[in-house]
Amino acid sequence: IDTSWGGSALPDVMASGSICVNARYNALGSMPWHEFRDKLMYVVFGGGLSSVEGLCTDYWFYNTKSSHLYFSGWQNLRPVSMEFMFNGSVNLESLDLRGLNPSTIKRWNNAFAGMSSLKTILVSDGWTPPSSPMTSSNVFYGDTLLVGGNGTKFSSNKTGLDMAVFDREGQAGYLTAG
Repeated sequence: IDTSWGGSALPDVMASGSICVNARYNALGSMPWHEFRDKLMYVVFGGGLSSVEGLCTDYWFYNTKSSHLYFSGWQNLRPVSMEFMFNGSVNLESLDLRGLNPSTIKRWNNAFAGMSSLKTILVSDGWTPPSSPMTSSNVFYGDTLLVGGNGTKFSSNKTGLDMAVFDREGQAGYLTAG
């Protein structure tokens, strides 16, 4: 039993249901866990997702009300789209994406937009977004508290995918190496 959740047992499953993992959802509340978005704390991406071709994570955590979300299993995802994935999650203060490989993601519109409490996004070494995405506007729109690991502060003039890089000497970005 994995007890790394901080307690003595695994958390309860609040929601389950079937979704088509390669469908492009474009509606608010389309995920089975949407009605629990204010209580969502832990998300585990199981190994079965590693074989899914064309995985779309559009709207998966849209408008989540939790202040902290803990993820496990990012390495099992190979998404092609994450439009509006975290959009409107106004209470999230940090986002840990370590383990997620962004190289397969072609659609980024509003992926992290409207996260007015977001201060930090942690990513793994080797994080490299694709060089030619299909869509990538407003990736960080409205994330006014976001600061990269080397101190680059959010700018309303810089909200595109070009800022989804490590913030380091000679390279401005909004991400922090973790």
